[in-house]
Amino acid sequence: VLILYIAKKETRLNLRWRDYLAWDRVLTGDYLKITIPMLTVQGLWGVNTALQTVILGHMTANAIAANSVASTLFLMVKSMAVGSATSVIIGKAVGTGNRELARSYARSLQRVFVLIGIVSGAILFFIRIPVLGLYDLSAETRDMANTFLIILSVVCVGMSYQMPTNNGIIRGGGNPMFVVKMDLISIWLIV
Repeated sequence: VLILYIAKKETRLNLRWRDYLAWDRVLTGDYLKITIPMLTVQGLWGVNTALQTVILGHMTANAIAANSVASTLFLMVKSMAVGSATSVIIGKAVGTGNRELARSYARSLQRVFVLIGIVSGAILFFIRIPVLGLYDLSAETRDMANTFLIILSVVCVGMSYQMPTNNGIIRGGGNPMFVVKMDLISIWLIV
């Protein structure tokens, strides 16, 4: 739709259809160099999610219920959002050619990630009991969910650092192979 709009409305550009379909070997190589590691990482996270589902499928009904309750409170969305914003900030600094500014941003943002993780973990730890009180759970399920939430409140600190660092600083800085290595280590630790 965008190509059609540009071709019809932006007559000043004077572009032809073959210009849109032109093949540039250097650009294709750069694109694949960045894209293949990212696809690998996302594929590995997909496998990780599938394996978690397989593991949960072999657990008791109480464990599945406890995991469902704990999972609703454990929001990774903030880490993904912070990572996306960081990628823009770092990418812009790298794009201007100011590597020292990018390094300075990276150091400052890593401190922010740790702070966000500590605050998020503390909030999760302290709200777990009142929130579990909202659910009609058996004593065994409540104890499991409580244990899961305590573990997740600690994991939250690490994930609040790891996800934005990988998805923001490293990707924004343009080193996708490092992301693949870090994510392989993270997935191995999770499994």
